[in-house]
Amino acid sequence: MFLGSKIYDARKKMQLTQKELADGICSQATISKLESSNEPPDVLVLAQLCLRVNLTVNDVLSEFDQQNTMPQKVKKLSQQLSKVEHLFFVNEPLKTIDILSTLNESDLQIDQDLLAEFNFDWGNYYLLGKNQFDDALFYFNKVLTITSMATDSLFTILAYNSLGVCYAMQEDTQKAEYYFNLSLDHVRSFRREHSDLSSESIGKIVRIFNNISIFYSRQREFTRSNELINEAIGIVTQYHSFPPLEDFYYNIAFNSYDSGSNQHELMISNLNTAEVLAANNQNKVVLDHITKLRKDIADGKTS
Repeated sequence: MFLGSKIYDARKKMQLTQKELADGICSQATISKLESSNEPPDVLVLAQLCLRVNLTVNDVLSEFDQQNTMPQKVKKLSQQLSKVEHLFFVNEPLKTIDILSTLNESDLQIDQDLLAEFNFDWGNYYLLGKNQFDDALFYFNKVLTITSMATDSLFTILAYNSLGVCYAMQEDTQKAEYYFNLSLDHVRSFRREHSDLSSESIGKIVRIFNNISIFYSRQREFTRSNELINEAIGIVTQYHSFPPLEDFYYNIAFNSYDSGSNQHELMISNLNTAEVLAANNQNKVVLDHITKLRKDIADGKTS
């Protein structure tokens, strides 16, 4: 849930008028709506406003509604795993061990989704943090056992998707594409069957699309990669959700650069958007990628 009062309080603390806060970002009317009616602007505007008043987007979002009805123990475990998920989003996989190592798998048996998420996170720790493929495959297959490969579970789809990442990292394109297409088909079906999605679910869906779009970008299938990115951004816009999107905008800019596109202004615009979002989410890895790409563009380097 979006909390416009957080921006109001921060604005007052900094002694800014609505007009001063809006300057160069949006209209004063937008500020008025978000403060008085909790009506959120689009994600780029929100990220810019938050940066101006020293907040992050996460600061202006309340806990997921579904957590309000959870038993206290489940809620606490869910919050810990949400912190792990954020570290993966901002490309800090090695830091996840600090949280994962404090959790006991037996405590997670009380909820199948928590148990699946815990094992999924261990798989990604070994895959993205350690490049230990055998360990990663063990955990992703364990997730599929926990969910019985039910496609109405996002963790089944996430496991398929991460198997794709695992094979892509080993340059086994055929197997990678099989699992990416499997996860894409299932996530689209999941969306059709679940019209009311939580912010948490949207974040996971965005992650699936991001991994597939990167794969096709590296296969130099730039049109398909961009189509997937735009589909994911459309989902986020539809649900007024605010998962980290800097990877998407960076990838669109990189696709333009790598394909030799002559749409220079659009490429720079997407790069600027990625930079604002990455700064808001303190995503140093994407910020470093942006810095390098800007230098390559300025130096006139070809991909």
